Amino acid sequence: MSEQGNWFLGLRVEAPELRVRDAPEAVRVFVPEDWHLTVIFLGACGSALAHEVFEAIEDFAFPGFDAQLGEVVPMGNPRRYSALSALLSEGRDEVEAWIQEARQRAEAALLASADPQAKSVRLDRRPVKAHLTLARPQRKASDAQREAALQWGCSLPTPGVAVRLPSLALYAWSEDRAKRLFQIVRERSG
Repeated sequence: MSEQGNWFLGLRVEAPELRVRDAPEAVRVFVPEDWHLTVIFLGACGSALAHEVFEAIEDFAFPGFDAQLGEVVPMGNPRRYSALSALLSEGRDEVEAWIQEARQRAEAALLASADPQAKSVRLDRRPVKAHLTLARPQRKASDAQREAALQWGCSLPTPGVAVRLPSLALYAWSEDRAKRLFQIVRERSG
């Protein structure tokens, strides 16, 4: 695996009843194997530091979660959104509380790390917002294509869909990003 690419910790998502189809032009749909809720984004920090952060929270109890999806919303810049994501409706508070605590432990590990790459990780100070990214518009999508994508995303039948978050995983970029965006490098089940 290349040292290049982005690393992050996430909660793997299983949603066997969810079908994401018929995306309009200029939309990249995430395959079910890429579905996750981000815990902490590490960026291009390198394999050694990514493993170090994962190991730092391995002893933090992970119970696994059952939840339900809610509506799909645009995420990112309100004028030019970067993702279409389903928010959690049921189970959201407990999942967000767990992510917040895990994020704090991961950040403490970064601050304590002797790895020089640790200083380059930009910590996200926004409040945790449990969401499952289902699709992204292409960067060069026109305003009309973005509007079509938003209408499509908001019409997806996500409300009430049961999801299982069975494990904490360390993700890296996939070696074949045409098939899937991410690959799981390490995983710990609840």
